[in-house]
Amino acid sequence: MEYLGYVFVGIVTLLLVCIPHWLRSWRKPQCNGKLPPGSMGWPILGETLQFSTPYTNRGVSPFIRKRMDRYGPLFRTKLLGWPFVVSADPDVSRFVLQQEGKLFHCWYMESFDNLFGPQNVLSSQGALHKCLRSLILSQFGSESLRTRVLSQVEDLVLKKLQLWSNHTSVDLKEGITSMMFDFTAKMICNYDESKTPEKLRENYSAFLSGLISFPLNIPGTSYWKCLKGRERARKTLRNRLLERLASPEREHKDIMDFIIQEMKKDDTILTEEIAVDLLFGLPFGANETTSSTLILAVQYLGSHPSALAEITREHESILRNRKQKDSGITWEEYKSMSFTMMVVNETVRMGSILPSIFRKVDKDIEIKGTVWID
Repeated sequence: MEYLGYVFVGIVTLLLVCIPHWLRSWRKPQCNGKLPPGSMGWPILGETLQFSTPYTNRGVSPFIRKRMDRYGPLFRTKLLGWPFVVSADPDVSRFVLQQEGKLFHCWYMESFDNLFGPQNVLSSQGALHKCLRSLILSQFGSESLRTRVLSQVEDLVLKKLQLWSNHTSVDLKEGITSMMFDFTAKMICNYDESKTPEKLRENYSAFLSGLISFPLNIPGTSYWKCLKGRERARKTLRNRLLERLASPEREHKDIMDFIIQEMKKDDTILTEEIAVDLLFGLPFGANETTSSTLILAVQYLGSHPSALAEITREHESILRNRKQKDSGITWEEYKSMSFTMMVVNETVRMGSILPSIFRKVDKDIEIKGTVWID
């Protein structure tokens, strides 16, 4: 028993010596140079909890603002287990973007790639990125916008407005998000939720709700619901892809048809798994940013009566000058909406649709007297 007591005392003493050293190493990582100021937060968690605190304003998040006030526009932190250098310095941010592909490359956390798939839309590079670019241009290039997309968007918007007119009030966020998802899903795989029992939007919403939640895979948690939504949504897309491959004579002129054409080429890099990754990731890039922009545009116009009056005059002028009052919007009318485009551009500028971008350094570099570590 006395021996066990000595062992216990030895272990406690060792812990008392090692834990403070570990904490110091955590908070002040060793570096052959000067790291940016900042805090690494708690062990393992870092500053994830503070970063995840919700906020309502559309400007700089309180998390970033507080640390900018304390450390300046360039500081270090640790989020979701990863060390970061956060830059709100225009000169540094410009340098990072200028050195894209040289000193820095596009990067997303491993958990992000695991959820979206290793060959997802946002992380694609090289030949896959080139293929994806051709795919997007085939569906959303200027020629497709002029001949096909513009009229499809107008039809969808008119149907939604007619539906909303029967309600005393409308949840704008839900309505616009639903409208944009319906359009994106139709462009991707001719999906129409009213004609199928598959709930693609419901599953995708569950996936997005838990996308940046704490990765705790326990039934009932947001992350668990995220994984389940992802699994069901991918199953729906995979089944549709296999159905198309089994019936090649039927054409739908959507993104899935383009992907199938690429899969059939002799020198293709697209496999079934890569195709599903791409199809699954497309709504995130197309739907989330567009719906957020539209919601913010309505909010900003409501707060600025003069801008609302001007955009109303522009649209009413187009309607008055139409030769056929019941005709749909033309490409010339769309191109003539100069003030409308100003509203869209200003909304994107003010709204921070993508409040941050992630880049990873390819080697240790020094910027403004501080070291960024690979």
